Amino acid sequence: SGISIQDADIEREKAYERALEVDYKLEQMGNVLENVVSDLNAAQERVWSSSRGEETKDEEVGKIIGVFNAHHETLAYLESKAR
Repeated sequence: SGISIQDADIEREKAYERALEVDYKLEQMGNVLENVVSDLNAAQERVWSSSRGEETKDEEVGKIIGVFNAHHETLAYLESKAR
């Protein structure tokens, strides 16, 4: 009738271990995401640096929107892989 105290302790320990694994994987994903965002920002800065003075404000806004879209796509990809 029901679960013994020992069984409950074992299940609790398994759940805790799974939680630690998930936490570790989420931390790794966060680090990867930080690197991706940093790389995207660096690439975008190189593009802006090489073409400064030649573009209008509308073109600059378009590039900023492009960066935001790239970041959004990266986040959506990571979210889909986390499920």
